Amino acid sequence: MLYPATVIGLIFCDIPGDRYEDVASAPTYLDKSTVADAQQILDRYHLSGYTLKETPKDPHLFERVNNVPVVSNTSALAAMEQAAAAAGYRVVNIGSDIYDSPEKLVERLFAGVGPKTAVIGAGEPSLTVTTKGSKGGRCQYVALRALGRVADGEVLVAFASDGIDNTEAAGAIADTEIRSRAQEQKLSAEERLADYDTYGFFEKTGGLILTGVTDSNVSDLFLLLRS
Repeated sequence: MLYPATVIGLIFCDIPGDRYEDVASAPTYLDKSTVADAQQILDRYHLSGYTLKETPKDPHLFERVNNVPVVSNTSALAAMEQAAAAAGYRVVNIGSDIYDSPEKLVERLFAGVGPKTAVIGAGEPSLTVTTKGSKGGRCQYVALRALGRVADGEVLVAFASDGIDNTEAAGAIADTEIRSRAQEQKLSAEERLADYDTYGFFEKTGGLILTGVTDSNVSDLFLLLRS
């Protein structure tokens, strides 16, 4: 559609692992996948009723296309690392392409923590929701899953970089103060995890992170800090 015009694409990458070529189905990148590849996936999951169209495959059409990577979760992690190091923390980066379950992610975060340490990571944890009617997001779920693990002098922050963790909250904070408030109100973390009502839990304990919409999505970001 744009050929032969000069095209400049400024790419904000929300795909874990800096896969700029996958952002928004990558309309300004030469797509190396084929209709046959897509059909194999449809067949594997017994899906039908789709009309597949091949994307442009002629490299000549992309000769005047200039894709410029602007920002990604790796950029965010680099900024987090720089800030933590400037504050005197040892930094442990557990990666920018996290698709672990919340339970495994929490284990990885705490495995790297030590005195005066900042453990950082980014990605999109895999959370399977099995009940209806509750309110929350995967970052809030990670924070609540970590709440029983945090010790004095530790704080875990989990938030969506676009400010929308499936709710109007960007994410949540887990520390011993939040845990004490929950105990005072007789709130059960395990019960809230079971019914996925993480927003309600952190709303009552003051642990929600409210940034508003940032209009810059570079996936979810995680920080575990020990003083």
